Amino acid sequence: WVGNDVNVVRSGEVVPKVLGNANKVMSGKKIERPAKCPSCGAATVEDGPRQVCPNSLMCPAQIAGVIENWCKKRDILGLGPAMIQQLIDKGYGSIECLYQFKDPVTLGKAIDSYVLGKKVYEEIQRSRKCTLSDFVGSVGIEGLGRRECEMLVGHGVDTLKSLLGVQVTDLLKLQGYQKTKAVKLVDGLRHCAQMLRELAEELEIEAPPKATSSKLASVIVCFTGCRPTKDEEQQF
Repeated sequence: WVGNDVNVVRSGEVVPKVLGNANKVMSGKKIERPAKCPSCGAATVEDGPRQVCPNSLMCPAQIAGVIENWCKKRDILGLGPAMIQQLIDKGYGSIECLYQFKDPVTLGKAIDSYVLGKKVYEEIQRSRKCTLSDFVGSVGIEGLGRRECEMLVGHGVDTLKSLLGVQVTDLLKLQGYQKTKAVKLVDGLRHCAQMLRELAEELEIEAPPKATSSKLASVIVCFTGCRPTKDEEQQF
């Protein structure tokens, strides 16, 4: 309710967390969840505390967000929100479209700046070479960032084909995965499967380094002792 008093604490020492209403009686105006997406007009759905648009592959706002996220994660400089929206308006509405420009002049024409076109084109070409974790972790699948993808690669899910074929039961065998998280991650991969395959055709995905055998691979080493004080450290 807008205008209602609530009790708030610090959660995780940073994020405010609402504990509940401070007053027994509700006051103010009730917050109404939007029934339609303001960008594409699709009927919204409840996702826990959030109200989301399910039309992720066609919603202009979500498409822009996906491209923005990719540019940020892959360090593609010079391609800001306004320019991305300009590309979308001209029909370049996907990440893979960025890699389909044949030369800087064509890109410069699309963004109405030949000077920026050359710089952005070079940034895009530089970003073609990446690891599987950089690739999938930069697309914006909920719960599957680069670190999460690196962990899966470390457990043998080291190709796009194997990643797209991962099952909920496979994830539940790994540490840190509960059913809700595993289901959401697998659903996200299935939803973006075609886009991931098409984008992979435009990139140079490096194979992960092969693990080398070692006599110490299965050995657990424990160190005990105490940390020296600052005065003792200064003596060295």
